[in-house]
Amino acid sequence: MDEKVKDGGIGYGIRRLLAERATSARDGVKIAIDLVTKYGYRHQGRTYTIADSKEAWQLALLKGGRYLARRVGDNEMTVMSNAFSLGQVDLKDKENVIASPDLVQHAIEKGTYKPAKAGDYSDFNFREAYQLRARIDRPANTERVRAVLYRLTGKDMVQPYNYPESMSIKPERKMSVADVRGLLRQNNPWYTNKSGWKHEMFNETSNSGTFDSAVYVLTKNPLISYSWRTSGRPDSQFSYPQFMLGKPADIQSYLTPEQATKAQFRSVPNDFDYSPDRTVFTFINHQNFLDWDNLAFRKFADKQKVFEAQAEQDFAIAYERALQLSTVSKEKTVDHMHQFNVESFDKVLGATASEVAQNYKATIAIGASKLSTNDKGNVTVTLFSSKDINAEGIDPKQTFFGDGYPDGSLNRNLQLSNPTSVEFKDVNGDGKKDAILSFPVKAAVAQTFPGVMTQLYLWTKIEGEPVIAMDTVKIEK
Repeated sequence: MDEKVKDGGIGYGIRRLLAERATSARDGVKIAIDLVTKYGYRHQGRTYTIADSKEAWQLALLKGGRYLARRVGDNEMTVMSNAFSLGQVDLKDKENVIASPDLVQHAIEKGTYKPAKAGDYSDFNFREAYQLRARIDRPANTERVRAVLYRLTGKDMVQPYNYPESMSIKPERKMSVADVRGLLRQNNPWYTNKSGWKHEMFNETSNSGTFDSAVYVLTKNPLISYSWRTSGRPDSQFSYPQFMLGKPADIQSYLTPEQATKAQFRSVPNDFDYSPDRTVFTFINHQNFLDWDNLAFRKFADKQKVFEAQAEQDFAIAYERALQLSTVSKEKTVDHMHQFNVESFDKVLGATASEVAQNYKATIAIGASKLSTNDKGNVTVTLFSSKDINAEGIDPKQTFFGDGYPDGSLNRNLQLSNPTSVEFKDVNGDGKKDAILSFPVKAAVAQTFPGVMTQLYLWTKIEGEPVIAMDTVKIEK
């Protein structure tokens, strides 16, 4: 905590600086080291992955400016999960390892490392010397690494101290893009759902704190490098291809680059308003609905395979054309890639919107246009009966109302509560009784923000079947 920086130091913005300046992965490592050596790194610590078509590096930065960089080995795969992964490395291998000159000596002086043999530092372990044991043991970190390693090796490495050095292994076969997508969306085989939601904690690879995913394919010609993205949790979304330098579709962007740069540290409530014009909410609604409907979640895996198989065929044609155009004109190549990006996004948006429309047909109305984060009273929520919904069959013990985001510990919002009362009445005069439910406001808005137009969800079960619905409300202080 006593490490110093100069002129405010370098922070997360280092990613942008490297993207703007580096000509290769190795050059990016050098630039980052030069920057933190000159200005210092102001955050507690973070590992950055810097890659090109030939090699990939992991660069761990420590507050104050010390660093350790390691080139990921040929045919090697490494796993990282919100904790330092670099462990024992060969500090004498100058071609593949770059370390602060005093990295080991500083750990010795701080008392976090003591060599077994004086002067022999071969047993130096970076993540144990520069990371609290509580961070190493934290289930939210270790369980995700454990799950990926289990899938790759078939061995269940329960203890994090038994993980391979630098969390790296050489898979028995070459991993395809689809394989990596599968790793990102997998669920832990030993994890048992207890709350009713599919995602209730942070210790799965695709979890309640996962907001999107990407698999990057870095080609020899950087112009036509591409990615497979999901606009939400990878296990709950269709993955779709995008040319990284082809620009996104206008409707794909939540904010313009200029707005996003400004909003990074100067956000205003309107930046977070729910709006059907913002396509991100189609994906958010889909995954929040799917999260409660476990049967639909399991069936969705087959739908992903069908959609992505077609997307692979479409992309193969587009990629071949991009390859041909790149030999003639960069401008025409970019135009072609942009057109493909628009078409690809339109397809995933349409497929996702169709899932929402076909599977989730309940309607609710919140009995207030505004809710206060300081309100200690209740709010009514009306669930309407229809040809698909019999509101009188609702199970109050399996009924919750609130936002769809995790709490501060990245678990499912634990403050959600059951209704305090339920009344059945034909509200809209269609001859069917609707359910009028009353919920504590405090629990419903626990994870929301004042000034934001927010979507709130009703999760319930009717005659044992999951039912989900949504409405919007303005949040006030």
